[in-house]
Amino acid sequence: MKGKKVSSTAERCHSAAPIQQTPNLLTAKQAAGRLNISYSSFRRWCKEPTFPKAFHYGSVQRWRLEDIDAFIVAHLQKTEVA
Repeated sequence: MKGKKVSSTAERCHSAAPIQQTPNLLTAKQAAGRLNISYSSFRRWCKEPTFPKAFHYGSVQRWRLEDIDAFIVAHLQKTEVA
């Protein structure tokens, strides 16, 4: 039985389906944009205990879109009450 032989690792990797970025995970810049704040303000907010925690993949950090949106809603509700 003869089959198609893949000759190199590079060919096997390129023939696989591409890895798609998960749309509900945000980079720091994307999250800052969602919050409409600067990147440096975002980094300062990350130190606050009430701010959503990031997921860590080695040195890479990502924030869940749902967590950022919940943070926005919570703070909108606080400002409406005050």
